Order: sequence, then structure tokens, then C-alpha cells
Amino acid sequence: MRILIICGLTALQVATQENCWKTEVDHSLVRVARRQVAPGGTVSAADMPPALLLFLTDYSVRITGAVQQELRGKPGQFLWHPGGRIGLENVTGNHVQVAQIVPKFGPAAPRFTQLEPSSALKRRSVEFESELIRVAHFNVRVGARGAERRDPTVVVHLSAAHIRFTRPDGRVEEFQAKPGEIRFDRAGAFIFENLGPRHEVIRVELKAGAGDRE
Repeated sequence: MRILIICGLTALQVATQENCWKTEVDHSLVRVARRQVAPGGTVSAADMPPALLLFLTDYSVRITGAVQQELRGKPGQFLWHPGGRIGLENVTGNHVQVAQIVPKFGPAAPRFTQLEPSSALKRRSVEFESELIRVAHFNVRVGARGAERRDPTVVVHLSAAHIRFTRPDGRVEEFQAKPGEIRFDRAGAFIFENLGPRHEVIRVELKAGAGDRE
């Protein structure tokens, strides 16, 4: 009986963890959380803020709310939720991981009549843009190097990466990332170098006003 009670408590703890959002980034401009949805599990909110829902695994889900539809796809695809009531049900036999990216700044997100998944991934393209964010997909080749200037950005790695940033003041930031890792890059200029293999990444650029960036 004691063993059964312990097993039951363990199962309850696991279920509770699966049904919670885990914060990955909490910046003044954006909040990013990750959630794992069990087979047959659901995620629902009576009033979710405008958010990008980005899938980190293969998925097949049923969306309910203002619009009802079924979506399926692969890691790196996403849908934009303009705000309000929403439900998401995992209709696969596998766990589905999803990231919720919520801008904390105005203006209010535009309203769409239908939630749409992103199009097929392209090498270097903008896949979605609103008044708040710009979503782009990149396939970064081996040895890639170049100078960039960007807005504050949420970066989602779809494959392993080894990267170096050199800032104008000479500071060097070098790191390695695992598939599914999420990080926040502040605004500014830098020289980018890919020190590892070819990799895929999704960049969610935050179109904050100049006074709100840092």
C-alpha cells in the first residue's frame, strides 16, 4: 500500500510539472515560457495575451477558441494568437513541447480572422510580421561570418550551435546551444561567427520603440 501511495504521488508530481509553463526568459520587453503537453493533454486560457506559440517538437494539435482548427507540423513552425480565449489539445501519442513568446510592450497586436501556421521553412526568410514582432528562419552555414545590427531578439535554436559574438566595445561572447534552447539577445551591433556545424535557428525580433529597447 505504501508503495502504491508513493507511486501515486510521483505520478501526480510529474503530471503537475507537465501541466505548467516553465519560464525561460523574463525580460522587461518579453516573457518566454515552455510547456510540455502530454498525449491527449490540453492547454487552455480564458484570456491569453497576444503571443507567438512556437512548436519545439513534431506536433498535431486541435485549436479551439475564436477559431477552431487542427494543425500539424514540425519543430520551428508556429502560430500567432492575437489574444483572448484559446485551447490547445495534443492529439498525438507523443509529448509536444511548445514555447509561448509574449511581448510586454505596445502597440496592441493586430487582429486576424484565422490562426495560421508558418509556411515551409526557407533558408533565410521572414515568415511572419506584425506591429510587435518579426519572425525569421535562418539556416546558418559552416564558417558563416558577418556584421549585424538587430533589435532585441528571442532566439530559438532548432539544432546544435557554436557561436561567437564580438561587440563594438571589444567584448566577446562565445557559447554553445542545444536543440530547443531559448535565449534573449539584447539590441545592438556585433560581428557574428559560426564556429560549429550548419544549424537552424528561429529569430523573433521585438519591434519595441527606441526608448524601450534597453
